[in-house]
This record gives sequence, structure tokens and C-alpha cells, in this order.
Amino acid sequence: MSTNDVPGFNPKNLDTLHGNCWAEHADGTLIHVLATENGTVLFDLYDPSTRPPTDYRDAMPQAEFEKKFSWNAKDPKSVKFTWHDKTVFPWDRILRYFNQGVRAASVRTQLSDAARVRGVQKKHMGKKKTSRSRARAMPVDQIAEDLDEAGTQETVAQQIARERALTGQPVAHADVAHRAEREVPKGTLATRIRDRIQSAIDKLRPGRGG
Repeated sequence: MSTNDVPGFNPKNLDTLHGNCWAEHADGTLIHVLATENGTVLFDLYDPSTRPPTDYRDAMPQAEFEKKFSWNAKDPKSVKFTWHDKTVFPWDRILRYFNQGVRAASVRTQLSDAARVRGVQKKHMGKKKTSRSRARAMPVDQIAEDLDEAGTQETVAQQIARERALTGQPVAHADVAHRAEREVPKGTLATRIRDRIQSAIDKLRPGRGG
């Protein structure tokens, strides 16, 4: 499997499938390889579109896994995942959905919701002109159902889970935070930068510094 850390498949790139490899899809779906042993791949499939994100755990023969998750441009059924085998799994993409507080909907979200409502209204009204009173009398349950259908689109994670009859579990914040703390290597660039900033701040405190 070729990876994005060193683009293109080439033996010189030393691309390998091993524990902590990960892949991403354009819709946000993430795959995290937990281990490869005796020709079997144990992995987590994350769907960040749900709140909280959903985790599907699965195991597959390695040959089947590589075939299913390696993109083949000539195969219309092939799903394009971008693989990484030399960088840490992006736990922040999961943890960011646990931010405290409620944020106002973005302009993009509000416009999208408005477009969905207009689409449902057109469906019920058809080409005939409808008075305001008649529009207000449209069945609320039907509108809600149609809005759900209009906004429902299966993610790749959901599609794979359905095909393989997987049962998802809501991601627990404490579990993800613990795994992130355990797996992110110490002494990364971000850590060094943070430590240097803290050191500079400490030197500016009264009684410290030279």
C-alpha cells in the first residue's frame, strides 16, 4: 500500500502496513490500524459525522484488507483512502468534537439548512402557487421526514459498517484522550515549541532570568 507520507508506491519509500498506520477519506472517515499479526489486520473505523463520533472495530485478513482499502483508479468500486505510515494518527480530529459549550451554526450550515427547507417546500407545492396559509398547513411530520431524507448521505464508514454488519460504539472522550496521550511521541516539534515558549515566559517572571 502506498502512503501519502512518501507519495507513490516505491520500495525505496519503505511503505509498510503496521500498527498505528492510518488512512483518511475526503468525507472525514478515518481508519486506524491497531495491529497486524498472523496475516490479520485489527483496525478501528471512525465516523466523525456523528455526535459523538462512532467507532467500529473490525479484523480482516491482510490480503483482503489491502485489496479493499487500496485505491485503484481503474476500478469504479474502489474507495480512495489516503494512507499514512510514518505520521501519528490525528487524534485531534476526534477530540475536537468534544469541545465544551455550544457554538452558533456557521453561515455555511445556515445556508445549507435553508436550501434543504426550500427543496422540501418545492416538493410539496409542486408547480402550483400555494398561499401562505396553505404552506403553513403543510404536515410538520412530513416536512421533518423529508428534511431527514434530504440531509442523509451515508459516509464511507457507515457504508463499510453496513456491508460488514459492524456494530458501532460512541467514542468515549476519556478513552481517546488516554490513547492520544499514550501514542503521540514525546519530543515532537509542537512539544519543543511549547516548551520553548514556556521557558521564555518563565524568564520574564520577576526574580527569574538573567
